[in-house]
Amino acid sequence: MRNLTRTLILAAAAVIAVPAMANAAPTAKRGVVVQRDARAGAVVLATSSGSLVRVNLAKPNHLAMGSLVQVQGTRVSVVGHSHKAKVRGVVVRRGRHSFALAGNGSVLAVASTTPPAAGQMVSTTVQVGPTALSDDDGQVSVQSDQAASAELRGTVLSQDATTLRLTVNGFPAGLAIALGTQTIPALAVGTPVEARVTLAPDTVNPDAVVLTLVSLRVDNGEHGGQNGGQNGSCVKAEGQVTDVQEAGDTGGAPGSITIAGEHGSVTFVIPAGFGPTNVVMGDQVEAKGTAGATPTDQPTLTRLESSGDNQGGSGDGGSGNGGNSNGSGNDN
Repeated sequence: MRNLTRTLILAAAAVIAVPAMANAAPTAKRGVVVQRDARAGAVVLATSSGSLVRVNLAKPNHLAMGSLVQVQGTRVSVVGHSHKAKVRGVVVRRGRHSFALAGNGSVLAVASTTPPAAGQMVSTTVQVGPTALSDDDGQVSVQSDQAASAELRGTVLSQDATTLRLTVNGFPAGLAIALGTQTIPALAVGTPVEARVTLAPDTVNPDAVVLTLVSLRVDNGEHGGQNGGQNGSCVKAEGQVTDVQEAGDTGGAPGSITIAGEHGSVTFVIPAGFGPTNVVMGDQVEAKGTAGATPTDQPTLTRLESSGDNQGGSGDGGSGNGGNSNGSGNDN
């Protein structure tokens, strides 16, 4: 069995008591608050394009749902309020009156009278309430009927030899991820992790999808970083794509992507099952991966985000949830 132990970051990041800690970025992020995660110390913003951007904050509950905020470096400013926001992502769970939408690692719970099918890549405008999101009009735009993969962030709820279950905001029962041929070390309940999964139809339940693990890393809570920087077992790079070879499906051949930044070029291995990156040579991207077992081994890609306000670069099965940070949020 393939062993993922070496891909995990086992060191927890220190918590620094400051008023606000935001993602470092060359340009300002601007969007509507659509989720507050007090346990993780973060909020999720929906940009004008619908991409979801996660921002670390010391006190996320101090920002009201629907706040239109601008993030510049470590400064977070409230510049307005919105009662609606556009969101894009992959439907990873469908209920009778709700669905779970995964985009750029974050998972949103959305109430809906006509929830979209599990596995679809969708874009929709949600109503932003004081504590929840709703999509009462059911006007969902479907980009694909079956996404290839998605990225999830949550905390470990339970684990056995075949299944890892994560707790995510709005879903206390958790999301079950099949380990398939992967083996991972025992993780303590409550450990924050980032998981990339493939999606496949559920032969037993047509309203569900089967999530199967591709790669896993412990989430150390740091989402900034400079070009080619390393933090423990985490490798980060920001710059221009100079070469990309897409990975095959689960069990197939891995791919690779090379990013040229201010501090040189970094080549990441794209694991099989990662899904299409939707980037081409010349695109500006931000990448995160886990370091190889030895200094000569290439890092393994765990996340790919578009630096600009374009539609590619997430690796979420072509959903385009690329963490775009430019543009304004909806403010009406």
